[in-house]
Amino acid sequence: MRCSGLPIARYDIALLCERLGSNFQLLSYSLEEHHAPGGKAQQFIYAHFKIR
Repeated sequence: MRCSGLPIARYDIALLCERLGSNFQLLSYSLEEHHAPGGKAQQFIYAHFKIR
């Protein structure tokens, strides 16, 4: 998949934590729904990690 010509990857919070590994501790996260100019809804994750 692509967005504005750039490749994209989709992660839920569990997969994001898995990909970052045990050196990072999740402190908080939030989800936001963004509506693209074409009207399609896209979900974004904002996550706050700290290095262990």
